[in-house]
Amino acid sequence: MKKLIKISIGIIITILIITILVGVAMIFNPIARSNENVRSYLLRMIPIGTAMDEVIRITEENERWSNIVVRKNSGVVLNSVNMFPVNRPFTAQDSHIIGEKSIRVHLGRAFRINDVSAFFAFDKYGKLIEIFIHRSLAL
Repeated sequence: MKKLIKISIGIIITILIITILVGVAMIFNPIARSNENVRSYLLRMIPIGTAMDEVIRITEENERWSNIVVRKNSGVVLNSVNMFPVNRPFTAQDSHIIGEKSIRVHLGRAFRINDVSAFFAFDKYGKLIEIFIHRSLAL
C-alpha cells in the first residue's frame, strides 16, 4: 500500500512539473500559444495598415525569426485549413489568394515539435491587410 502511495505521489508531482513547464513556456514564448494569440501578438507589433517596407524591417531586426521570404508579385495562397483567418471562418466566396503581395516569416518552433510561420498579406499599395499563422510538424 505504501508503494502505491509513493507511485501516486510521484505521478502527481511529475504531472505538476510538466504543467508548470508548459505554463512557463507559454508565458515566455508567445508562439507556443494558440494561433489567435500569436496573431494578436504580431498585430500589437505590426498593426493592419503597416507599410510592407516597415514589416520587412521589423522582421529582419527580430533575431528569433528566420527564413524571411518577400513576394512583391504574389499574395498569400491559402492552401491549408490552419492558414485561414482566425477572426472569421473560411467561406466559398473567399479567394484562395489574399492580397497582392506577401511576406512569409518563420517565427520559430513551439515545444520542439511545431514549426510556426506567419504570412503577411498586403494590398496593391503595400499596406498590411491580414496576418495568417501556419503550424507544421517539425521534422
